Amino acid sequence: MGNHSFEIMKTLPEHREYLYEISKLQLWFAWSWKSKNKEESFKSILRDRIDIYRKTDINKGGSNPEQTNFEDPDWLSLEASFKKTYEMHCSSDISFENKAFDYVKPFIDLRLDRDYNETAYHLDYKCGSLTYNEPQSEISKRVYIHISNALSPKSLFSDKNYLPKCLIELMDKSEAEHGANSLETDTWLNSNSKWTELFPKEWSDNMGSQT
Repeated sequence: MGNHSFEIMKTLPEHREYLYEISKLQLWFAWSWKSKNKEESFKSILRDRIDIYRKTDINKGGSNPEQTNFEDPDWLSLEASFKKTYEMHCSSDISFENKAFDYVKPFIDLRLDRDYNETAYHLDYKCGSLTYNEPQSEISKRVYIHISNALSPKSLFSDKNYLPKCLIELMDKSEAEHGANSLETDTWLNSNSKWTELFPKEWSDNMGSQT
């Protein structure tokens, strides 16, 4: 019969529900992280710890945009609303999650059709759920990692051997193609121990600058 691959496509209502629930989860995470790390600004948490920006129509690119525009007036307004909501509901994760979601829901709805119809970008990835950009200059030997979830609807971490294999493949390929000797990414997964434990200690030590 040969080898064939296919994806089971979600319906539009199912995709809407997914976007709603993953956004609520990210908002809960933002509340939880801020409650435990009060010295970090809420703006930093929204931009660096979660990726809710990508789920909204404020993101004019694809699901994995090459650039983010955090100076967009709509995003700045949304950030301010989230921050004010946290200040008013810092003692209740559920209250914060529900109130904050009311602010972001219209932006998710505006992007819904575009998000649903977009080709799954992990299908073009070079290393399973990971891919990389070539170094930005001839001098640089650092590549930037992009992350998807080709195991969906299972968790990216459901198979403990999967991501290490992807990383090894990525390191081998990027070294062979570009002579790469270091990696970086600004993913919100840098707040997840299941992700950071895949890297040597220097990965966490360099967090916040270039990783």
